[in-house]
Amino acid sequence: MKNCKIFIEMIKKEQFIEAHEILEEDWKRLKITDPIKSNILKGFINGATAFALYKKGNIKGYERVWKTFLKYEKLIDKNLNDFLLFEEMQKILHDINNKIKANYKRDFTAS
Repeated sequence: MKNCKIFIEMIKKEQFIEAHEILEEDWKRLKITDPIKSNILKGFINGATAFALYKKGNIKGYERVWKTFLKYEKLIDKNLNDFLLFEEMQKILHDINNKIKANYKRDFTAS
């Protein structure tokens, strides 16, 4: 899943909208052939979208969409052949979210 590697690089560069878009083709294709992986990708798309919303200052949107990522990440199972890749993506998103949470009060209560 080449696009997942590209997604990782884009997320690391905080290119959240582009990261969202790179997974859409795979997500749509897998909806028919592999609904579980499709929903996992849908979760990652929502994770990237949440960060894009945060970056724009839309904290309520970020919180709402991040919950959607959390819902779909539960589908990541060790028996999936792409488990290690999904696990890496998941860790990166959680690391970014932890940084957001650490800066949350400073970013949104100072104004």
